[in-house]
Amino acid sequence: MATFRERLADHRGDVFLNTDHYAETVSYTPSGDNGTDISAVVQRSGLEWREQHDGGAEVETAIVRVSAADVSPTRKDTIATTEPDASIATWGIDGWEYEDGMWMLQCVKISEAEITGAGHRTRRH
Repeated sequence: MATFRERLADHRGDVFLNTDHYAETVSYTPSGDNGTDISAVVQRSGLEWREQHDGGAEVETAIVRVSAADVSPTRKDTIATTEPDASIATWGIDGWEYEDGMWMLQCVKISEAEITGAGHRTRRH
């Protein structure tokens, strides 16, 4: 009989990362490269307080789960998602964790000012 981890691995692409079930299509853009569409499970977490050098701010966060075969994450990569209101949101990767063939990416929404260069993105640890 297969273990839970083996079953999870077997169903990763067929169920969890299937856009007919749990996943959605996102655009993953590695630093300095072109974006590519991949399947991901996006869990929008809401607002979270982050301490920064100038006191801190509320930032919108999300957990994005993707197949390890699709990405090799770095802090300079971005993910673009289509939000429930049909707008496009861009997320910066703030950290990651590998488990059973998948990356769990901790993401922070990037403002339009940060994308266009009118602002700056504070490096997070």
